[in-house]
Amino acid sequence: MSSTTHHCLMMPENDVATSLLNSGKELPMTYALPSMIDRMRHVADDWIATTGYIKNEDETGVVIALDGRSTMMNYKVYDSIIPTGVKSIQIFASSSCGIDYVESKTDCIEHGRRLKRYFINTRSSQYGTYVRYDVVGSTAASFSRMVNSRILICPPGTISCLLPALAKKAGKKAYIAEDPSEEETFQWMEDHLLKERKRLGFQEVGYDAVPDADYLNIISDVDLDMPLEAIGENENEPSHHSVNEFYEPNEEVDYTEWEADGRAVNNED
Repeated sequence: MSSTTHHCLMMPENDVATSLLNSGKELPMTYALPSMIDRMRHVADDWIATTGYIKNEDETGVVIALDGRSTMMNYKVYDSIIPTGVKSIQIFASSSCGIDYVESKTDCIEHGRRLKRYFINTRSSQYGTYVRYDVVGSTAASFSRMVNSRILICPPGTISCLLPALAKKAGKKAYIAEDPSEEETFQWMEDHLLKERKRLGFQEVGYDAVPDADYLNIISDVDLDMPLEAIGENENEPSHHSVNEFYEPNEEVDYTEWEADGRAVNNED
């Protein structure tokens, strides 16, 4: 992606970030925000047509991003922020998840599988929601869809999700979950950074009724328990589900208008 855009945004690793924080230094992201957001949005526009995105994902779709540092988050947290009116839920696992899975380093792949199974059992069966889970090797493809999707959710510790969340397009929403045990991302977005991002006015106030003040929400003190019982399994039964297994609704569904908080509007009299 950097070779195509002639720009490269580099995130510090945990040891570098910790060293900066311990020495009282901060990364001057507020100064780079306008340029960074502009470039991220251009990348999203340039790449989106090549990504195989889900139909109407930019209007009624949710993207959940996972990487090797992601921490599991209770299903109820997702239920509280994902409207029942969404028509698709795409779960992304980064290429590092696949590598870590082979080397048995993290539970990233299992994390995504549990989410997929839960949404199939709840959203697909009740609302006909399309649920898909993929391991994505292309940063450009995953970033493009994160920026363009109607709702982006970043579970605790998901570093790769933070820049796309900052660059969300007008009328879109992002949620970043934080937990004190995840030093890599906890308080990554300090108050002054968020205030500066919202002050810049990138949301084009009035567009789709999602103002700058509401485009990004930080979810703190989250429940990190993701029990197998909630998806009809238990620890003693091995899983035989495929990573790329997904659900397709049996019929077309009507797309609704959305309120400013992301909830679907009831157009029935």
